[in-house]
Amino acid sequence: MSSTVVAARPLPENRISPVFRFAMLLPGGLVTFFLILFALGLVVFLAFRGNDGSLLGVGLTAENFLTVATDPLYWTVTLRSLVIAGLVTLATVVTAYPVAYYLAFHAGRRRNLLLFLVTLPFWTSYLLRVFAWKIVLAYN
Repeated sequence: MSSTVVAARPLPENRISPVFRFAMLLPGGLVTFFLILFALGLVVFLAFRGNDGSLLGVGLTAENFLTVATDPLYWTVTLRSLVIAGLVTLATVVTAYPVAYYLAFHAGRRRNLLLFLVTLPFWTSYLLRVFAWKIVLAYN
């Protein structure tokens, strides 16, 4: 019995150059970058404006920063927010990683059902909006 040697078919060439791929990302990336930069600049500008009750304030001042640095209320609220954020992060890690590990390595045939049950709470806001629109648009 003789064996036939067949040359392997070459892999298809990727005709899109990496430079072109990067260039395709530039318009959206630049728009996003400048919008974020504009928003950040607006926040900094408004932070230095005086608080006289008008929309934009009058003059440039550092009084707002001094108020935040010296008023204990801001420190209390900031500390409380950081503690709550840390506790929520810890609770999420403690509950989510074991579930993710089980789904990745041990779920077997029940994986789809468990993924459905895990993602079900994320649908709540969407369902509430749908039912709210049904109520708003219903015939009275």
